[in-house]
Amino acid sequence: EKNNLLCNGSRPAFVNGKDILSEVINYDCSKFDFLPDMLINAESNSEMMPILDCGYLDPIAATYVLQVFSQKNAESIKATSGFANAAEHIGKRLLSRLLAHIEGDDDNVIDLVLEAIQTLCLNKLMLLETSNKLVELMDHLRNSRKNISIDREIRIFDLTSCVISPLLSSELLDSSTLLTKTFLRICAVFPKCLIRMKRSRHDTLEYSTTQLMYSFSFFLLRSEYFDKSMINELSTAVDNSIVFCLKYGMMEPDNVTSCSILGGCLKMVRLMLSQSSPRNSSEHRISLGNMSPAHVHALIVSHS
Repeated sequence: EKNNLLCNGSRPAFVNGKDILSEVINYDCSKFDFLPDMLINAESNSEMMPILDCGYLDPIAATYVLQVFSQKNAESIKATSGFANAAEHIGKRLLSRLLAHIEGDDDNVIDLVLEAIQTLCLNKLMLLETSNKLVELMDHLRNSRKNISIDREIRIFDLTSCVISPLLSSELLDSSTLLTKTFLRICAVFPKCLIRMKRSRHDTLEYSTTQLMYSFSFFLLRSEYFDKSMINELSTAVDNSIVFCLKYGMMEPDNVTSCSILGGCLKMVRLMLSQSSPRNSSEHRISLGNMSPAHVHALIVSHS
C-alpha cells in the first residue's frame, strides 16, 4: 500500500511531489508512522528507486525534517531511535542532492534542502557529514565555470557557519579546512557582488552585500584556525578582495550604494589587516594575503 501511494505503474503519481508535499505540510509529523521507514528503505526497494533517482522524494524528506522540528513535541520525537535513523538517511540523501545539483537544480528545491540540512545541524545532527560535504562543495565551486546566485552563496555560508561553531568547540574534530576554504570562497564572491550591485542600479543587491559582509566577518574573526598553507597558496583571492574593498570603499555614495556599504568595505580591509598583524612580539598570526599595511596605505594615497 505504501508503494501504491507513491507509484502508479512505473510513473510517479505525484509530479515533483507537490500533492503529497502539501499533505506533509498540513500533517502532524508525530503521527507519521510510515514516512521515516519509507525514506530509509527506499534505496533497497526496486519499485521506489525510480522515484528516488528522479529526486521526487527529496523535497518531501526535507519538508518532513522541517515539520518535525516545528512540532511542539519535537524534542520527544527527536529522542526516538526511529527518527535518529531516519534523520541520518535523510541528511545523507539531501547532502548528495546539494552537491549534485547546486548549479542547475530548481531554486525552491535547493533552498528547501539547504534549510533542512541547516535545521539538522542546528540540532547537532549530521555535523561531521555536512562538514565533509561542504569541503567538497567549496572545491567544486572553485573549479566550476558556472556561477550560482549570490543569495544561494549566502545560504551556503550560513549553513557553514552553523557547522563551524560546534566543530570549533570540539577538540576531536578539525574544522580548519572548511573554515579556510569558506573564507577564500567569500573573498572570491564578494568582489563579484560589488560589481553586480553597481551595474544593476537596484538596491536589492545591497542587502546581499551586507549579508556577505557579516559572513566575511564571522569567518575572518576565526582566522587563528585557518590553514596557513592553503591561505598562502590562494593569497591572490585575498589580495583581490582587499583591492576591491578599497576601490569601492573610497567611492562617493549614490542612489544605489549607501554609505554603510562603502564604509563596510573599508571596515573589512581594516579587519583583515588587524587579524593578520600581531599585537606584540610574542603573538603569532597567519598572514592573510601579500598586502602589508604599508602597501594598503600606498594604494589609498595613490587613489586619492
